[in-house]
Amino acid sequence: MRDLRDVGGTSGGLGWFLAGIAMLGVGVYLLLNQVTVHGGYWRWGGGGGSPPPPSGDSVLAGRVFLDANGDKVYDVGDALVQDVEVTLWDGDAFVGSTLTDANGQFRLDESVLAPALVPGASYEVRVLVEQPSLLTGADLIYGMGWMPGVLDTPNAGVDDAVDSDAVEAMRNGQTHGVITATAPAAGQTDATLGFGFQGVAPPPPPKPTR
Repeated sequence: MRDLRDVGGTSGGLGWFLAGIAMLGVGVYLLLNQVTVHGGYWRWGGGGGSPPPPSGDSVLAGRVFLDANGDKVYDVGDALVQDVEVTLWDGDAFVGSTLTDANGQFRLDESVLAPALVPGASYEVRVLVEQPSLLTGADLIYGMGWMPGVLDTPNAGVDDAVDSDAVEAMRNGQTHGVITATAPAAGQTDATLGFGFQGVAPPPPPKPTR
């Protein structure tokens, strides 16, 4: 005849085993429903709270436009220039570059920069004036060749989001539009950088000769 203590011991062990399985299931459920991944970082708490900000998630952005009416700010109807190369410099060190899109917009973030922006650090954002997207091809008609655009007067408007911010400066022996910008806090974007160009008006067509 089996000792009842053996039966009780087996039963008790099975009970603890089943309880452990149940607790493990609850733990897995809570883990799957409370821990999410945000930007490559683990975060506890489902949809609430803020994730640890990525160190390189500071962004500088803006636009390149042609100031059609010469009012020194971007207006609806002003042409936005595509395929303009925008470069970022940390002192004399090249950090990265990008091209403006079909809407004349550019974005300097960790996907095109090496190293990524350091929040609070000062950088130069540059646009070479004499590059194909900014040259006035119409001047070829009158035999003058390619002519560079003319930068708008910087910070002439009351709204920094739409005025031009670039000053003309020589860099590496070439004329650039230059904006000195401070990288915003991690996770933030400063999209107020504007490069406004008046363009070069072509001369009047020659009078017909008799």
